[in-house]
Amino acid sequence: MSTCERFLSTAQSHSNIVSNNNIPLLVRYQFADFEQHDWLNVAMQCPAQLSEATMRSAQAQHSARMLANYFGFSYTPLTVTQLDATNSISLPGESLAQLALAEDRAGFATEVLAGRYASTQISTDTTFVKQLENDGTLLTLSDEHKEVASRMMTLAQGAQDLRRKVYDTQQLTANPVATTDAANGIRSHTAAILEINCAREELQALGKLPTSDIAKAQKDSSDALLQFVLLIATHATTAFDLGYPSADYALFAQ
Repeated sequence: MSTCERFLSTAQSHSNIVSNNNIPLLVRYQFADFEQHDWLNVAMQCPAQLSEATMRSAQAQHSARMLANYFGFSYTPLTVTQLDATNSISLPGESLAQLALAEDRAGFATEVLAGRYASTQISTDTTFVKQLENDGTLLTLSDEHKEVASRMMTLAQGAQDLRRKVYDTQQLTANPVATTDAANGIRSHTAAILEINCAREELQALGKLPTSDIAKAQKDSSDALLQFVLLIATHATTAFDLGYPSADYALFAQ
């Protein structure tokens, strides 16, 4: 088998163990920890599977975190929230501009939500709202998205900047706590949908590239590409933490 096929076979095997309810939870936790790394290997070695593998890694990380919490284990997530250490990446500038747009839009939206939550005008789901308002989660996410967007445009090396800084707020102000995901009709917290949509938009932008472009990025700047993959996976796991379903029906339904 090729390197890609070997990594894919291992990842799928470990995924089957984690999802098998007949296997003891402790074993499933151990393999979820393996699986999150397995799918990252697939994303890096199999250009055609980068999008699915990134989401699969996020799923596995979420499973590992939930099971670690259940057992009371210490768990360190594979999170990336900034690209300050990334100085170059062999991806087209136009694609990086698309990624920057997704980050900038998410940064604006989470800032708007933070303002709405702090305004005390929301009467529903107050526990969720107060938690995010009090711990500063949304403002932190907003700052991280905007900083990453700026870094991506620096890496884009002169590509047209698609960021608008300000976006339509009608849907946000009408549904600040919960809304329906246009991608699949799932009802979830608005903040969670913002994060999963950012991840989706970025994966779609990368998915439009020829696999040869992804392979070139892996060859020329594998560390940078891995940081991008981990960044997108982090958006997905953040969505899961905020209440978005991590199951296949929510992530891979057509």
